[in-house]
Amino acid sequence: CIRDSNKDRPLIYSFKNHNKLEPKDIYWLTGFFDAEGTASVTTIEPNRFIFEYRIELHRDDLVALKFIIDLFEIGLITLNNRGQIIWRVKQFEEVSFLLNIFYNYPLITKKRFTVSLFNHIRYNYYKNRPLSNEQYQELVILKNKINDRGLNLDHSDKLKECNITINKYWLIGFLEGDGSFSFAHNRPIINLAQKGSNYTMLKIQEYLTDIISNEIPNWTSKVFLSTRKDGCVSVYITDIDALYKVIIPYFNNNLKARKIVDFKIWVISVNIYINGYHFIKEGREIIN
Repeated sequence: CIRDSNKDRPLIYSFKNHNKLEPKDIYWLTGFFDAEGTASVTTIEPNRFIFEYRIELHRDDLVALKFIIDLFEIGLITLNNRGQIIWRVKQFEEVSFLLNIFYNYPLITKKRFTVSLFNHIRYNYYKNRPLSNEQYQELVILKNKINDRGLNLDHSDKLKECNITINKYWLIGFLEGDGSFSFAHNRPIINLAQKGSNYTMLKIQEYLTDIISNEIPNWTSKVFLSTRKDGCVSVYITDIDALYKVIIPYFNNNLKARKIVDFKIWVISVNIYINGYHFIKEGREIIN
C-alpha cells in the first residue's frame, strides 16, 4: 500500500506559475476528491483511451471548483444539460500532476483503489502504445472494473493495510462533499457519511472523539457511528457543548464551498441552544 504518513510530505507547486502550494490546501483537495471525485477511463476506437479526473457538483457550488482552478491551475469547468458543473482534468500533463498529488497525499477512502486502478491502466496504455488487440482488451477489462459495483463494496480490510490517518484539512474537504451541518428534530447536528469506506468512517469517529475529549475534559457524550440498510456509514455528533466548543472553531474560516452558507445558519442554531434560547418562543421560531 502507498505510504500514508502525515510527515515529510514533499513540496508541491501549482501547475503553471510554480507557486508553492500549502499542505492544508492539498489535504483539502484530497478530502474533497475522496467525497466527490471520479476517475474515468473512456475507450475510443481504434485501441485508444481517454483518461480523466473530474468532480461533478450542483452549479450552486461553483465557488468550490473556482477555488480548485485558481489555486492548482489545472482543468476546466463545464456545465452539463442537467445543470451540474464539472471540473475536468484530462490533458496528459495535468492528469500526471494530479497523480503526483495523490501519490504524495494519498486518498483514504474507497476512491484510493479506483484511482490506483485508473493509474495502472494509464501507465500500461502509454507504456505499450501502439496497443495490440490483446493488450487493448486486457485494459478494457480493467477499465470496466472501475464502474463495477464491486468498487462500492466495503474496502475496510484494504484500508487497514494502508495505515490511514485523518488530517484536519482532509476532513474539512471531505465534509464539504460528504457531510452536512444539519438538524435532527430541530436540534443542530454535524454528519458525515459514505458507502464503501467503513474503516475510514471509523477512523473519523476516533479522530473526532479525540479532539473533543482533548478540548472538553471528562466529556461524557460520544461521537456516534451508524450503518443504514443500504450500507452507508454515518458519523455524527449531537452534543451541543461539543458542537459549540470544538466543531464551530474547527470549521470556522476554513470552508471553501457552499457549505459556508449552511455553516453560518447552523452556527446561529447552536448558539441558540447553548444559551438556552430554544426554550423561549422567539428562539424556537428562529430554529424552525
